[in-house]
Amino acid sequence: MNHTKTAVALLLAVSANVFSSGAFAASDPSTDGGAVLSHHDQVKQARAKNRAFAKTVQVALRQRQDLDSSGIFAFARGPDVILVGEASSQDQIDLAGNVAQSVAGVKSVKNTVTVDEGGN
Repeated sequence: MNHTKTAVALLLAVSANVFSSGAFAASDPSTDGGAVLSHHDQVKQARAKNRAFAKTVQVALRQRQDLDSSGIFAFARGPDVILVGEASSQDQIDLAGNVAQSVAGVKSVKNTVTVDEGGN
């Protein structure tokens, strides 16, 4: 039963995030040459923009010489970035968050990177 409540809460949170991201907003014909995008095309376009923005953050992480970002991955939803993965120390985790926050266009960073404990 607890897993069901957790799944429902997660689904509601993701749904709210998708709707608030503007992925379902109507296209303004005055800004896109008169074409009105279908719902599917709007979602597809939003996802492509999110992937491109996440790649920009990922490149910034890779370019930082004193950061081992090999186990850190960035995801974006609009200007909001989520970092996931593992790093060797809390200092590396904090540095990754700071680097991501410094990327132009980033509004917020949720850093869920954990310290790699080794082992299996």
